Amino acid sequence: MSALKVFLSQVDEAEATPAGTGVVLNGQSTERVWIQGIVVESQDLTLVVDDGTSIAHVFAPEAMADTLRPGAYVSLICLVSAMWEADQEIVALRLVSCCDLSDQGLTAEMSWYLEVVQRQTSEP
Repeated sequence: MSALKVFLSQVDEAEATPAGTGVVLNGQSTERVWIQGIVVESQDLTLVVDDGTSIAHVFAPEAMADTLRPGAYVSLICLVSAMWEADQEIVALRLVSCCDLSDQGLTAEMSWYLEVVQRQTSEP
């Protein structure tokens, strides 16, 4: 299954699917999202990532969490799910693949915004 390229502000608006697996983002059902952003905090097994549109907490396996340090610009593929907690829908991101793009400078970050917009405007 491919990952849907999204901004974190769009993840904030995700809704649970009727089947209970994955979420609905921009009218599309998905179980995986592809996000990019700067790691602003890494604590225990949680990364806090900021893409400029919002901030997300990403649960990461220990081996991955230990390699991603604050300040790194990263590309992440995450499983996404929605759950209810105290009458509020919470969207959870669980890291399955990551790549540190810090050595690419601003090019990776600027290109990402264009890729997401292009992908979303070209989808049926």
